[in-house]
Amino acid sequence: MLKKWSLLLSALVLVACTDSKHDPTDCAAVLCMAASDTLILYFYDTTESSNRLDDGTIDVSTIEIRDGNNAIVDFTVEGPTNLGKYIAVAVPAKPYGPKLLNISFEGGEPFTLSFATSLSDDFECCGPYTALDDIEATIYTLKPTVSYLLPLNLTLLID
Repeated sequence: MLKKWSLLLSALVLVACTDSKHDPTDCAAVLCMAASDTLILYFYDTTESSNRLDDGTIDVSTIEIRDGNNAIVDFTVEGPTNLGKYIAVAVPAKPYGPKLLNISFEGGEPFTLSFATSLSDDFECCGPYTALDDIEATIYTLKPTVSYLLPLNLTLLID
C-alpha cells in the first residue's frame, strides 16, 4: 500500500510540475511528496509469494545492520501493509556520496546494499529530494525499482 501511494504521489508531482497549463513559477497548486530519507526493505522468497518477515523465515530480532564504518544502524519494523512487514532504515543523506549497509540475520548469508546518495532538485516546485544511484545488493537478488528518490521501497529476494 505504501509503495502504491509513493508511486502515486511521485506521478502527481511529475504531472503537476510539468503540466504546461500551470505557470512554472506558480507552485501553489502542486502537491509535493513529503521528503523522508528512508529506505524501506521488503524481504521476499525468490518466487515473490511469501514475505520472509511475515512467515517467520527471518526473525526480525536477529537482523543487524551496520554502515560502511561498522557502526550499528537503527531500523524499525513496520507493517503489515498489503505487501507485509518491512524494515525502515533512515539513510543519512549528508554527506552525499557512496554508502554501504551491511545486513545480517540468523539463518541467512550476510549481504551488502551499496548505493550513492545525491541531491535531486530537478523539480521546479518540489524538493529537493535525496536520490539513490547505483543500487546493488550482494548475495541476494534486488528487484528493480521504478523510482530512485527517498523514501524508496526495495524488495530483496531471499532464498
